[in-house]
Amino acid sequence: MVFLRLITTSLFAFLLLVLWMRILLEATYKLTRYHRDENFVERVARVGYVYLILAYPMNLSLYFISNKLVGDAYFEEIKWALFGTTFVILAVMRILSNVTEYLVNGGWGFHIKSGGEVQKIKKNYIESSLKPRIQGILLSLLFIIVVYITLKSLLIVVADQPLIIPKRELGLNDFEFIVSIFFGACVVALFSETILRIFQPFVQE
Repeated sequence: MVFLRLITTSLFAFLLLVLWMRILLEATYKLTRYHRDENFVERVARVGYVYLILAYPMNLSLYFISNKLVGDAYFEEIKWALFGTTFVILAVMRILSNVTEYLVNGGWGFHIKSGGEVQKIKKNYIESSLKPRIQGILLSLLFIIVVYITLKSLLIVVADQPLIIPKRELGLNDFEFIVSIFFGACVVALFSETILRIFQPFVQE
């Protein structure tokens, strides 16, 4: 019976992880791309949507890390800081993966070259090195929660470990918190896209 539960749970977890990782990979890919001819309002809405998709699993990964430091009892005190940190990280990664030509210059000795060769080197560096590195950092953070939930699910189903869920009623503070997350994603998206509109990315698609 235990073996059957293990096989069934493992198969379900595998299918769920494939779906989840595909969504996360697609979202991180979109986060590091900047389209040339896109309406500003539509861009803000789409980036805000990507922020929301990535914010929750990334926030959970930060929560499980911080939980080891401060304990679950302090969740109410730190939840705002966790989501704030999440949005800041996402906005920074969005901006850094779509850098201006001047930021790319630092430390690469582009001044010794000239003309089209410089432009080609910069473009190749951003597309083949900078963007994949940022995607890798973000996916590493998100993968923490993926591994945790998978192991926790297997322990609950296979080892009959009890599922402990805090008994809390949905109150006004919870509703305000949820609304604040959506509002925060819009504000951060507006901020990051305004920065990128002022300082145009060197590589645009």
